[in-house]
Amino acid sequence: MAISSTFYLDSPSLSTASVVYSDVYLTTLAADGFYSDGTIVREQALGVLLPQSVCPSCSEPCGGTISASGGQGIYYLNTDLGTDTGAVIVTFDPLSVPDGVIATFDSVTYNGLSSPVVGWLQGSVSGQPTYIGVSANDCGLVSGSPRTLNVYNYSGGSFVASGGTEVISIASGQVELTVGQPDQCVMVIPKSSASPSVLELKFIGACAGTSFNIGVSCPALLESFPSSYGNANLSAACAETVGQTYYVAHVNGYVGALGLYDLVFQDPNGQFKLPAGYYKSTAIPSPATIYQVDSNGVIIALSNCP
Repeated sequence: MAISSTFYLDSPSLSTASVVYSDVYLTTLAADGFYSDGTIVREQALGVLLPQSVCPSCSEPCGGTISASGGQGIYYLNTDLGTDTGAVIVTFDPLSVPDGVIATFDSVTYNGLSSPVVGWLQGSVSGQPTYIGVSANDCGLVSGSPRTLNVYNYSGGSFVASGGTEVISIASGQVELTVGQPDQCVMVIPKSSASPSVLELKFIGACAGTSFNIGVSCPALLESFPSSYGNANLSAACAETVGQTYYVAHVNGYVGALGLYDLVFQDPNGQFKLPAGYYKSTAIPSPATIYQVDSNGVIIALSNCP
C-alpha cells in the first residue's frame, strides 16, 4: 500500500532527479523503493533513481481527445490502454506551428504518421521525434538547437509544469514540414497482448505559441477488406483474383471503402504492414479497382484497370 510522506530531491522534479533523500539537507538517502509524484513513478535502488516508468493509476484512460496550447515545452501524456488487444489509433494534429511527436509502447518507439494531405511523414532518425507542421512557421528547429525546454505532464485534465527541464537537439532528418497544414495525422500502434497497458506519448513544442490536438483510441481490431495478393505492376494486379482479407486504418477512406493515404495491414492488430506493390480490391470507390501501397504500408494511388 502506498504511503504519502515528504521527501527531498537533488533536482526540481522527480523526472530529472538522481537521488531521493529523507532530509532537507540532502544528507540521508531515502529507503530503496518506488517513489511517485502522482504522474510518474521511479524506483530508487542502492541509493540511485532508476529510469522513470508509468503505472495505469498515473495514466489517462484511452478513448478520448485532448486539445493543448501553450509556450515552448516538452509535453508528456501517458494513456492506459487496458487489457484489450487490437490496434491503437493515435491521431495528432499540430495545426500550423511545428511540433515533434513520438510514441513508446512495450519498449518500441513509433514516430511515423500518415497525413490526409500529403501521406507518410516520418523522420529518418530512428527512435527520435518527427517534427511536423507548416514550413513557413519553422522557428529555426535545427539551427536553434540545442534548446532547454520546460517539462509538462498531463494530469487532472491539463498539462502541468513539472518544474524540470530537458535539453533537446533537433537534426535535419527529424524535420518533415509541409507547405500547408498536415491536418489530423494517423499513427497505428499494435497491442497484441493484455500487458503492458501504458502508452507513453511525447510532444515537443520547440516554437513559441504551440498548440495541438491529440486522440488515442482504445485497442480494437481493424476493419477488414477483400483484396488480391500484391503484384509488381498494375497489369499483373488487374489479372488477379480477389480472395484475400487484409485490414485498414482509415485516413481518407471510410467504412467499406479504401481511401488515399490509408494504412493497410496483413493483420487486425496493425502489426504487419502490407508489402509495397499493386493490389486489386472490390472495396475501392468506382471506377478504381487497384490500390498501390508503398514501403510504409500507405495507399499512395487508386487506379482502374486499362
